[in-house]
Amino acid sequence: PATAETAVNAPRERQLSRLGQTARHIRLAPLEPCAVQELVANLIQVDADHVSALAALVGAKTGGNPFSIGQFLFSLADDGLLTYDSALARWTWDEREIAKRTLTDDVALLLLTTLRKLSPAGLRALEWLSCLGSDVRDALVDGAAPTDAPALRAALMEAIQSGFLLRQENGYRFPHDRIRDEAYGQMAPRVRAAHHARIAAALLEQFNDGAADISIYDVTAHFNLAHPIA
Repeated sequence: PATAETAVNAPRERQLSRLGQTARHIRLAPLEPCAVQELVANLIQVDADHVSALAALVGAKTGGNPFSIGQFLFSLADDGLLTYDSALARWTWDEREIAKRTLTDDVALLLLTTLRKLSPAGLRALEWLSCLGSDVRDALVDGAAPTDAPALRAALMEAIQSGFLLRQENGYRFPHDRIRDEAYGQMAPRVRAAHHARIAAALLEQFNDGAADISIYDVTAHFNLAHPIA
C-alpha cells in the first residue's frame, strides 16, 4: 500500500528504473536525541555541547530521520536562519525563528510516518485541534476544549515535542498543511462531526456572551461541518 515514504521515494525510483537500475530500500529508525545532536554537530562542525538546543529543534521537526536532518539544515541555510560567521569562524543560528519554521513537503511526508506513534491521548488531542484549523488561538482552545484545558494542553505538548505542532506566543500552529490534513482526515466522519458540533456549541455560547474574538461566521462554519448538507 501507498505510504508517506513511498510517496517521497517514487520519483527517485522511476528515475532509477529509466537508467536500468533497481532501488534498494534501507529502513532507518529515527535517531535518538543524542545521535541527532552528534549528527548536527558534525554537519556544521560545532562542538556537540553547543548545539543541544538547535539539535532538539531539528530532531522534533524531522522526526529524527537522518536524511531529513540534512535537508532541513540546508533549507535553514538557504533561508538565512543558519549562517556562517566568518568573524567568529563558526556557524550561528536563530533558534526563535527556527522554532517557527514550517516543514518542507518531503520532511512533512516522512514525519507523517510516525504520527501514529503518539499516545492515544496525544493523537486524539491533535485530531481535535485539527478541527479548529491550521493556526489556532489559545482563547479558542480554552473555550472549545472537549475536556479541561490543562489536560488538553498536556496532551498537545506531546505533539509539540514530536514535531507535529508548533507552540506560538498566543496559540498553536501546524508546521505543515499535510500534517493537519492527515490528523483531520484519519478521524471517522462521525467523530469529526461530533467535534465540530461541540465546537459550534462552545463558540455560540461565547458569542452570546459577547466574546469579541468570536464571529457568527465561526459558529456557522462549525455547525455546517457538524451537519453537512447531503
